[in-house]
Amino acid sequence: MANRRGSLTANTVAVVTIEGDHDEVEVTNTTGAAAIYYTIGTVENTTADPTVAGTGNNIFQLPAAITSRTHRRPAAEPRTIVKLISSGTPGYDVQGLDPKAVTE
Repeated sequence: MANRRGSLTANTVAVVTIEGDHDEVEVTNTTGAAAIYYTIGTVENTTADPTVAGTGNNIFQLPAAITSRTHRRPAAEPRTIVKLISSGTPGYDVQGLDPKAVTE
């Protein structure tokens, strides 16, 4: 499991787990050194691995620029899984937005 922020290793999938219930998740390319490709899910072993220059409805891209993208959570699960990959070593940040209060 990767940290919620750091630098990617070229051509290696990093897995970020955000625990808790959030309305949205934000993925940021913090350095713009290379494009970042990523997928979002709720279970690590069923969330598809992204590929460099991947295409399709389930792979998202942040261009080689300092930029971010916000997504609605895929389901009401206790965690969000984000898998990232790049051909370079860009910095990234992944965070849950609008956390919901824990009720028992």
